[in-house]
Amino acid sequence: MKSFKQHHTVILEFFDAIDGAVKHIDHLEENILNKGKQGVIEAISQIESSISYFVDESDYKISTKFDGAPAIVAGLDTTGKFFVASKSAFAKNPKINYTDQDIVDNHGTGGLADKLKLALRYLPSLNLKGIYQMDYMFDPQMKEYETPENIDGVKNENRFLTFTPNTIKYAVTENSPYGDQIAKSKIGVAIHIEYMIQNGILKVKKYTSSPDEFTPSNTVFVFNVLADKPKNSKSTFSKLLLKDVQTKKKQLIKLADKVDFSALDDFTATLKAYINSEIRSGRFLEDTAISTEEYVNYISNRFAKDIEKLKSEKGKAKKAEQMKSTLSSLKKLKPSIKNAFEITKIIANLKNNLIKIFNEITQNDLLGTYLEESPNNWQTTAPEGFALSKVTADGAQITKMVDREEFSRANFGTGKPTSPETKEDQESYIKNPPTRGDFYGRGRFSMTVGEKFKSLYDNIVNESEDRETVAVYPGGYKPPTKGHYHSFDYILQDADKGVIFIGKKERDGITAEQSKQIWEIYAKTLGKPVEVIISNVTPVKSVYDYADNNKDLNIIVGAGDKDDDVARYSYFEKNIETYPLVRVVKIPIQSEGISGTKTRELIAQDIDKAIEYFVPSSVSTDDRSKIRDLLR
Repeated sequence: MKSFKQHHTVILEFFDAIDGAVKHIDHLEENILNKGKQGVIEAISQIESSISYFVDESDYKISTKFDGAPAIVAGLDTTGKFFVASKSAFAKNPKINYTDQDIVDNHGTGGLADKLKLALRYLPSLNLKGIYQMDYMFDPQMKEYETPENIDGVKNENRFLTFTPNTIKYAVTENSPYGDQIAKSKIGVAIHIEYMIQNGILKVKKYTSSPDEFTPSNTVFVFNVLADKPKNSKSTFSKLLLKDVQTKKKQLIKLADKVDFSALDDFTATLKAYINSEIRSGRFLEDTAISTEEYVNYISNRFAKDIEKLKSEKGKAKKAEQMKSTLSSLKKLKPSIKNAFEITKIIANLKNNLIKIFNEITQNDLLGTYLEESPNNWQTTAPEGFALSKVTADGAQITKMVDREEFSRANFGTGKPTSPETKEDQESYIKNPPTRGDFYGRGRFSMTVGEKFKSLYDNIVNESEDRETVAVYPGGYKPPTKGHYHSFDYILQDADKGVIFIGKKERDGITAEQSKQIWEIYAKTLGKPVEVIISNVTPVKSVYDYADNNKDLNIIVGAGDKDDDVARYSYFEKNIETYPLVRVVKIPIQSEGISGTKTRELIAQDIDKAIEYFVPSSVSTDDRSKIRDLLR
């Protein structure tokens, strides 16, 4: 029988096969660009199904997104053996862990490795029957008791048990049923996806799970990802929303009949990219006529940049002719583009109204979500969004229900309004839904909130685009150690490829060229393409230059766990509108006790001891010999 590891090629095929189920999930309003008029009909149907979920019955399920980290894959392989893994379970060279030693070999020590060890130790108590993907929410090191001075500007005296796996602070009241259970549990997880292997193919079994599906455990707390149906779900809210959808439905079909969707097929990717550029600038198809003209200019500017990059006159002439032909086609398509934008805008507004209602009626009184604007001052924050999912024999369907405009704004404040009580108030609410500022006030975009914004931006706004993600890791590296190796691997898990910038200065006889060659040896075991570059300036300056020259890429910048390391890249956050795709990640210590000074001393004294000390265990014996020869 094949092992889970042997199935990794099948797993890769699966992730590419099912509508981008996990790798790529489109926003609801993008259906019209993907599927034309049928996409319009499907979007309306999904909105109606979402409302029906709370009113009556629905084929779809609605789940809440949890802000956990890291993502963990765990369960039984095809031999029945329990394993844990990070998202690298689905990488080209999967890292599957059956023992603590596997974790050390694959991920080093500290940070991710410590969490995987706890998952390996405690998750079997749930008696998992299949393969699951989940968010890691807490462990003993992450839990703490806090008594904030103020919550939403109101003086507070309650003591909370809190944990902050990513950027949202989760809090439960001390001695509450939730509080007692979480206090006793060793780890907490939010289980989102269950897979099954059917005829040798990995498939999604379902996108939601309930804690009741697993064996009760005193050591593992399982959060409920399925959106609860409150007692007042059959409210006037729902009736008004359905009425609003029915009214808009006729308008949408009429608009769809005026769009030449087949002619727009060639422009789907750039239309999505342009819409995202509007969102990043703080607007969303406010005037579809203006947006249409600006989209044409957007395409023209892209061609102009491409022409400028070409060196041969023949190549420039060919690209110029292509530009002329494309702009001529777009001129004829302007009415279709305008109507497609109008449809997108209407569907997005319907969706956003729905989300605002969801945020109100699905509040979890037992589990609070907050942002810490300043020490001891918390702000209530809404869930990151919802997912609408349905799994049938024909495959899995999942759509993100996220207010994209909301997460493009840099103002998150405090305070939350009461729900409208009268019919007139409710109708007004539907026609003029509150903004983020109405819900949470207006506040300065702080560092803490800035990290939240960037995280949400990367996870939500950008996942609709097929941009390449690059992990960038600068440093002196004289020489690169296993601590550097595992730190780079930490950020590389979420990237398609990596770039390493090495300082040009020699250190104790170790040159930049030697460091480059060692990194290139290490890179062979990382499973993804890695480019190693000796910096002509400083490694940090090279990062900024790289970001300036690659603004179409998602860039993850790896920084040390010290605040001053992160501070070197503060310019990115201060200028987030210029660098919306750059995310700086503080890397937890991955290998304890590895010193560059000690490494260089050992190299000078005893090269064999040095190799044993600083070279990652994943490096082969032959390659260890090559490193030894490089440093003699």
